[in-house]
Amino acid sequence: MRQDDKDPFQKAYETSGRLLSRRPHSVHELTAKLRQREFPREVIDETISKLKSCGFLDDARFAGAYFEELKAKGFGVRRIRLAMKKRGIGDELLSELLSERVSEDEELEGAVALLLKRKLHFARESDRLKRRMKMFRYLASRGFQSSVISRAVGKYNESENR
Repeated sequence: MRQDDKDPFQKAYETSGRLLSRRPHSVHELTAKLRQREFPREVIDETISKLKSCGFLDDARFAGAYFEELKAKGFGVRRIRLAMKKRGIGDELLSELLSERVSEDEELEGAVALLLKRKLHFARESDRLKRRMKMFRYLASRGFQSSVISRAVGKYNESENR
């Protein structure tokens, strides 16, 4: 049977299967990709519904895996929240996920670890204030909250002064 002879639902389902075999997607992402391929709205809705009922599409599972991936890359809560919103994860699911998987102490440890990893980079700056500003900017660009950054820079400096 030629590709053109298949019904639209079958084509959308197969396209979704190919996309999901490459990497996990959120419902929002997959819907957008099917829309790009100009599938009718009813076909997209039916496909998404079928994929959800079969367990191939699950926003909670996707969000958990994506969260762990971003956390392993050394990103802070703000950057993780932004990246996940971009992928279409809802506020409710996002808040639930962040509240159960991130503590401020854990985030602080991650920030300090990032600073220690770049110790030589920061050591090149002899002016103490400029060095602190560099650290602050670096951690802010990684998505850490300012309260966490201040504590991390303080902790890092304490370990340096010993």
